[in-house]
Amino acid sequence: METPEARRVLRYYVTEGAWREEWFDRWAEGELPHAQICTTVWITACLTAMEILKLITGKWKPVAVPYYWHITPTTAHIKKFGLFRRLISRLSRREWVQRQLPWLARRKRLLRLFTWMIR
Repeated sequence: METPEARRVLRYYVTEGAWREEWFDRWAEGELPHAQICTTVWITACLTAMEILKLITGKWKPVAVPYYWHITPTTAHIKKFGLFRRLISRLSRREWVQRQLPWLARRKRLLRLFTWMIR
């Protein structure tokens, strides 16, 4: 996700991550660094450590696919990957889909549709 076209596909940073539209646009152009919300980073690190302890000790069942920790600036809870997210994830690994990312990044309606689909 180094090119501006590829970064624009990450539209859910605005909707799910509560980024400001101006920050996202400037970040997509490479003018600003990736925003890190300290509390979100700390919560993610703590949950990761907790999941590692679950794996090492074998005492509790870890959160595993199709479930995942859904962390936003205001909440953290366990969610299940939806059908559309799994489909888009599989498709995005293909080379021909990756070549289409710049075209997709220029179409705001399609980006909004994909963002809605992966929720």
